[in-house]
Order: sequence, then structure tokens, then C-alpha cells
Amino acid sequence: MTKKKSHKQTQKINLIFDEKDRKDFLTGFSKRKTERKKKARDKIMLRAKEEKRILKAQKRKILQELLHGHVDPLPDATTKEVTAVEEPVTYDMPEHTVTVTALDSNALYGDVCVGNNTFDELDTVIADAGEIDAKKNKIRELEQKMAECSQAAIDKLHKKKNRSRRRKSKKKDD
Repeated sequence: MTKKKSHKQTQKINLIFDEKDRKDFLTGFSKRKTERKKKARDKIMLRAKEEKRILKAQKRKILQELLHGHVDPLPDATTKEVTAVEEPVTYDMPEHTVTVTALDSNALYGDVCVGNNTFDELDTVIADAGEIDAKKNKIRELEQKMAECSQAAIDKLHKKKNRSRRRKSKKKDD
């Protein structure tokens, strides 16, 4: 006895082979690889720019504090001097006349003056100078961080290049 054939017929699969699609797929490996490299490079550079922007904002803030936080002690000193003006004293001698006047820094240099040194003002000036020096040091540190940030991003990019070069040269040696 013979076996009965199944009534289910297997459908034939008809493949259409497109040479152009095949070529795009095979050459797409390098394209996709370069896209990944470009995205990574852009991401690193974007991160470096963002960090630089933050550091610049901090630097700008410190500079604004230095500029607006500076208190000029001259107006107080000049008002004290104006209220306490001494009259000149004249002495008549037999051969000549002597006039004694009190000299202050405004009389000597006009409006250009450092101000009178007093103990209280000197302490505040020294304290302010210490704060100013600390802020200037902070600005220098921020500038160094910005330079390091840029250099770190460049180093990361070159590190990846060098790593792939080392691998290629290693394969050639084997």
C-alpha cells in the first residue's frame, strides 16, 4: 500500500535579491561605525562646553562680587575732613610772617588720595584685601579648570584614536 500524499502544498518562497540593498547593508557597517564615533565625539565636546559654561558663570559671579563688593572708604574720610577744617594760624615775626595751616592728603594731591590711615579702617581694608586675594585665587583656579576641561576632552578623543591604532598594529604583528 502506498502512502497518501498530503493535500497541503508547500508554498514556494520567491526571494527577490536586490544588489543595491545588499551593497548598502555591507557598506553600512563602516558608515554606522563613523556615525557612532561622531556621536561620541559630539557628546564629549558638548559635555566639555557645558562644563566650561558653568565655570565661566562661576568666574563671572566672583568678578561681579569683586566689582560691586568693593567699598570705597574715601567718602567717609572726606566728610570728616570737611567738617573738621582748621583755620590757618598766622605768626608775625620781626623779619617775616609765618602762616601755619593743617595739611591733609586732599590739599596735597587734590582729589587723588589714598585716605587717612586709622586703625579700624586698616583692619577692614586688610580683611577686604584677604577676601579679594582669595577671590582672585578662585578665579585663577577656575581658569585652570576650564583649560583642563578642554584638554581632557581632546585627550579623550585622541585616546580612542590611539587605542584603535594600537589594535590594528597588534593584528599586523600577529
